[in-house]
Amino acid sequence: AAYNRDDKTGYFITGESKLASYSLETQAIAPKEIAYPKEDPRIGAITMYNGKLYTLDTKYSQLYKHNRTQTGYDKGTPWITGNSLDLAKATSVTIDGNVFIGTSAGEIMRLFKGEKQSFEIVGLDPVLSSVDALWTSADTDTLYALDGSTKRVVLFDKEGHFKKQFTADEWQKPSAMHVEEAEG
Repeated sequence: AAYNRDDKTGYFITGESKLASYSLETQAIAPKEIAYPKEDPRIGAITMYNGKLYTLDTKYSQLYKHNRTQTGYDKGTPWITGNSLDLAKATSVTIDGNVFIGTSAGEIMRLFKGEKQSFEIVGLDPVLSSVDALWTSADTDTLYALDGSTKRVVLFDKEGHFKKQFTADEWQKPSAMHVEEAEG
């Protein structure tokens, strides 16, 4: 799922890689059109950035940038250059100008202009078991990572240095998070 603050709408990808929206104003769920550059993609995560919808295709190891249309979003264009990334285990994506991709193996990758950049997690013990969700924005210097298997949200600076973490005994199997940093 991804939320677009501009139109106050949540967007969801179904198991068949189809798109649906939920409008806060109308409180209605509606199907939306979307297409992909390749047939039968496996969309593992989505996010919004600057009014564009980004879909992470784990089958073809690609991130597609979709422009809005009157009925949904266009076919999308491949964003990752080259063929060197294996995104089969990718689980999450967030964008602040850089693209951060998390995997079920506990890895976080940083990309800029379609190319993988250096990003090393420093100072975290124990290491991430998985990255079930990521969040950041251009308005913060923090990258949030949900490690559902260890029931924690870990905060890093955008160079990968550990800042702090949150845990709660009440969390059973957390799989998603929403961050409202301004509200704490």
